[in-house]
Amino acid sequence: MRVVTNMTLKEIVESLSTKATPITEKEAKELRQMCRNWQSGHTFGALSRNVSVRDILSYADKIMRGCGTESCFLRKDGRKLRCEYVNTGDSFNVTVLYWNSKIRIGCWGDLAERYQDAGNC
Repeated sequence: MRVVTNMTLKEIVESLSTKATPITEKEAKELRQMCRNWQSGHTFGALSRNVSVRDILSYADKIMRGCGTESCFLRKDGRKLRCEYVNTGDSFNVTVLYWNSKIRIGCWGDLAERYQDAGNC
């Protein structure tokens, strides 16, 4: 699982692209910039407000041609943490997700197996 802002454009494209839904370098660049702006609290492009996690996941859903965004709660170190992600139709497909205060690329199914389900995954 990788943090989007630490990835190169090529890594983002390779991680998220499938034969059916290729991601362009331009889309990867926009996704990474949205994540950087969210981290720093800056506004993004034509948006005159701060970028939210929902904005990022909605954009990722659009470019990945996902099935919307979803969330569940997982337990980590005795705490109940929310995991929000782009639904790709399979919990072990690579996706964009918000977990433990970071926007990441990985599989939410791996998280669900590693961290105890808190009752709604």
